[in-house]
Amino acid sequence: MPLLMMDGWTFEDGIRVNKDAWPDDVRAHLTNGMNLFEAELGFRPTGMWPSEEAVSPPMVQPVTDVGIQWMVTDEEILAKSTISGGGSIDVDDAAQLATPWMVEGDSGGEIAVIFRDRVISDRVAFQYGSMTPEAAVSDFLSYLDGIRSDLLAAGEDPSEHLLTVAMDGENWMFMSEFQHTDNARPFIHEWYSRLESHPTVVTTTPSAFLEKNLTLPQIETIGTGSWIDGTLSTWAGEADESLAWQRLVEARTAL
Repeated sequence: MPLLMMDGWTFEDGIRVNKDAWPDDVRAHLTNGMNLFEAELGFRPTGMWPSEEAVSPPMVQPVTDVGIQWMVTDEEILAKSTISGGGSIDVDDAAQLATPWMVEGDSGGEIAVIFRDRVISDRVAFQYGSMTPEAAVSDFLSYLDGIRSDLLAAGEDPSEHLLTVAMDGENWMFMSEFQHTDNARPFIHEWYSRLESHPTVVTTTPSAFLEKNLTLPQIETIGTGSWIDGTLSTWAGEADESLAWQRLVEARTAL
């Protein structure tokens, strides 16, 4: 969506891609997705995982226009975002990462944005498949206990914070070492069982957490990028990609 909303660009390859912003395409994509979701599941979602967690200021308005109240992206985007006065955000500060932020679009709309904890998400996705379920879950809970200790040391109430674990299911369940252990079922059983009995960790959803109606910090300008290195370089910025975009522009114009 960020690239569709952009009015052309020049990235690493130095080639100018000349295109208009295509907000109608984005709205159509979102509307079709919402309608399909409702048709299959019987209700309309209030949250969204943008493709590859790619976000930008211009996409906020069309996303909120279809009724989305929150979306998730990567902590690198939080690091690229700014608060009032142009200040930066320290993603190494648990209090700043483990909370939703309110974001206004550059042309309207306001949405809560949840930034995933990359460290613990990537451990699940890329490391835990090589460990026993017991050791992996112990490491996971130890990490969460450490975040809780950091929040308490900073004078924060952990119950007012949300640590987000987000990763592609096919990556860690079917493509990592978990594929050799019944697609992670032993790990999932151990994980859920110990989370359920943990004395301080409370599992929740973004929607349920936001229903607490806490006062959330405000981002002035959200960064542009995806969960892949915090950039859009996977889809633009190389000569063949720029050529493909120009041909797409020409095809769209012709049609």
